[in-house]
Amino acid sequence: MASGPALVLVQGMNQSFDLTVTDQDGDPEDLTADKVEFVLRADPANPQNVLYKSTDSPLQIQRLGANQARLLFVPADTAALQPGAYSYQVRVTRADAEVFSAIDWSPALVTPGGDTITNPPPVFPNTVKLDHNYDLSDALRYVTPGGSPIAGAQVRVYLHADYTAGRLATPVGTTITDANGRWLNPILVSPGFTYVVQFFKPNTYGPDTAAVTA
Repeated sequence: MASGPALVLVQGMNQSFDLTVTDQDGDPEDLTADKVEFVLRADPANPQNVLYKSTDSPLQIQRLGANQARLLFVPADTAALQPGAYSYQVRVTRADAEVFSAIDWSPALVTPGGDTITNPPPVFPNTVKLDHNYDLSDALRYVTPGGSPIAGAQVRVYLHADYTAGRLATPVGTTITDANGRWLNPILVSPGFTYVVQFFKPNTYGPDTAAVTA
């Protein structure tokens, strides 16, 4: 059983995550006849699921290839979840009824949707925190060309691939700037990816962007 990447779910947003599924020995698992299940819990020790998905519905989990699957999340999945730390597991049931964990219990984070965040999210190990100080002091502070701070601007972080493809309805996270142009709260991202930070104050400034690699 292998741990998976930390998932970051934004309340009330359409999101998708692609999985490469392997068996107990780490070899590619042929999903043609397999059932794949996704389980989200507040505590792995508590058998109560807060979210469940399976390949029984192609609107929940899609088979993409021999050992590829895509988790699909619609706004109703996460709109009522409390922001905070969760755990998820991906299970596989073979045609002969054998069950194994393709991804053992791994961290998931639910962040508030919309343009404001009232509580800073918890930090997971191996998760990168983006804010106005990444990766130099005030490097991502939002200011005018003359250096004046821009307050009340929206800050949205996207995976670079999503941004360039125009998938702007599914940011990794959002916050706003304070009176000094600094982020009110950090946004957690997974390491090893390039992200686009978008700044926008409607009818006033932007949108302006900056690319960062976590």
